[in-house]
Amino acid sequence: MAIDRGNIRDVVFEGGGINNWPINPQLPSFTPMDELPASTRELFDYNPDKARQMIIDAGYPEGIKGLEIATGNRESSYVDMATMVAAYWASIGVEATVKPMETTAIAAYVLAAENDAITNNFTNANPVETFSAAFLPEGLRNTAHYDNPYFTERLQEAGQTVDTVEREAILKELAVIALDDVPYIPIMVPAWNVTWWPWVKNYYGEWEASSYGFGPAMAYAWVDQDLKKEMGY
Repeated sequence: MAIDRGNIRDVVFEGGGINNWPINPQLPSFTPMDELPASTRELFDYNPDKARQMIIDAGYPEGIKGLEIATGNRESSYVDMATMVAAYWASIGVEATVKPMETTAIAAYVLAAENDAITNNFTNANPVETFSAAFLPEGLRNTAHYDNPYFTERLQEAGQTVDTVEREAILKELAVIALDDVPYIPIMVPAWNVTWWPWVKNYYGEWEASSYGFGPAMAYAWVDQDLKKEMGY
């Protein structure tokens, strides 16, 4: 509640940021903001006064000192976002220092569980993949060390549910739990647009078809030379 996400979107991502963690809005398991439970929706409201009071109520009347936000320096937006978060936290009595790190260094740092907080992003294209990696105790991307037995049980159930409607209902429930428990604080990621000429055939907007690789998508694309010529190119 101490973080003004709209301001971060405008400053860091020049108005082009989106916040749709952990479910892609195009999936049936996505819950729009206005349909979330009031207590969950409130987490996205910028309310520093209430945030400060929550810290006091949790037993920290003098605030919280000495936190560290590790952030990868590969992309400047990560550092900028972490810097803004630290400033917002400072206004409610949470003292945090931003620690930019190279990719390999931050990976080792996180695996060693030495971090207080980190900036990170993760796919929201496949809820089963997202939840398995980032929310299960043994998940390879569970940097929050999240462990909710009910969440784990329901996710395993979803993985064994063949009926699409039933499975999506479980994932929809889990997405709300993931937001409400706040093992991760959703802030903002860049919004990407993909455009291509109509003469590029068998291409449908993919921008990653392997591990950060675009090549496999292009391996199956082809150029309609007749259409290209017809359009004057």
